[in-house]
Amino acid sequence: MHYFLFSLLISLQSNRLKADSNIKTQDVESQSLFQMAQTTKALKKILQDYDKELRPDFAGPPVIVNVTILVDSLGPISELENSFRVDFNIRQAWHDSRLKYNDNNNNTASRIALSHEFMEKIWIPDSYFPNSLKEEKHCTMVPNVLLRLSSTGDVLFSSRATVISKCVIDLTNYPFDTQSCKLMIETYGYTTDDLFLKWTHTNPVNVSKQFDMPRFTFSRHEISEYILSFTTGNFSDLEIKFFLERNLEYYIIKNYVPAILVVVFSWCVFWMDSTDLSVRAFLSVTSVLSIVTLMYDVNDDLPKVSKLKAIDYFFIISTLFVFAALFEFAVTSYIDVVHKYYDESNMQPKQPFVAVLIDLSKTINKTLIKISPRTIDEYSRRVFPCCYFISCLIYFGKYAALLSGYGT
Repeated sequence: MHYFLFSLLISLQSNRLKADSNIKTQDVESQSLFQMAQTTKALKKILQDYDKELRPDFAGPPVIVNVTILVDSLGPISELENSFRVDFNIRQAWHDSRLKYNDNNNNTASRIALSHEFMEKIWIPDSYFPNSLKEEKHCTMVPNVLLRLSSTGDVLFSSRATVISKCVIDLTNYPFDTQSCKLMIETYGYTTDDLFLKWTHTNPVNVSKQFDMPRFTFSRHEISEYILSFTTGNFSDLEIKFFLERNLEYYIIKNYVPAILVVVFSWCVFWMDSTDLSVRAFLSVTSVLSIVTLMYDVNDDLPKVSKLKAIDYFFIISTLFVFAALFEFAVTSYIDVVHKYYDESNMQPKQPFVAVLIDLSKTINKTLIKISPRTIDEYSRRVFPCCYFISCLIYFGKYAALLSGYGT
């Protein structure tokens, strides 16, 4: 009997809790529906006499549009086309007193998130990117647009875009260079009498650290505000300048190490016998062709510019050393011929036909016959590596100092 009464009591309590819960849910739904109706009514009311063709505070002070940009990714950067790509979200906030509405003691939402279709019904700033080559708005499923309206008349408009922008690439210090690429935002039709673009006071530009560029590393950015003067008037302009440092590892492995190895390979002739003409000639000619091929390969992915780049100076130095090794081979080979065919006592050819092949004065021959090809090779084994090492030390020291200057 007691067990029956206890079960009945628990059942009654459970039914009571369910009833209270249903009542609360119905109250929330009713409140939500009522607030939705009031918000719809407020929106219809403010749009009744709204003219989207006129800016806020028409004939009054200029509209201040605060801009914030979140950069999602940078790159790739094209040296051939002088351009770079940037993906970002741009947020513009301004005040439009015509869009004020009364929240009626929380009966109407104090802040309303609206669909992208509503932006066609209100005034939007005519911002654009003057240095862009190509622009793309993201419309996956629906346009990536955020539009938020507050009861005080403040409007927040955010959209996602991809812009391929001009970037003047300076290759003077390539590949030890740091490039600065800028993105500009400007008003197209409204002069400074009607509209001003301003960076927000706190964190106007945020650059994501999650993206990775294959040949560059993002170092920092700078922002600025300008007023540009044209014949049609003065226009407000914002600018972001991205500083990008080139990654050296790729160029060291692809260009510098092979070039150094080719130069070192050309020195192998110094350890060979001067009579092995065919082998020495093969190594010397192969070294020349290899260094020339590497030098042309460097400029395949770069625009044809008239001034020399930093990497060109390195390849010029390396090419000179390879040609110097080839010249050393020619000199030692000729001296070996002089020793072979000339009599040192009277400097007359041992064979008559040699006089026709070797047409040098007796003074030069007297000097050459006193020099041993082996002696020249022994000096070359020391002089060539030392001179090339010093040249590389000066070259890399200069551009290392340049890179440290960029860092500061």
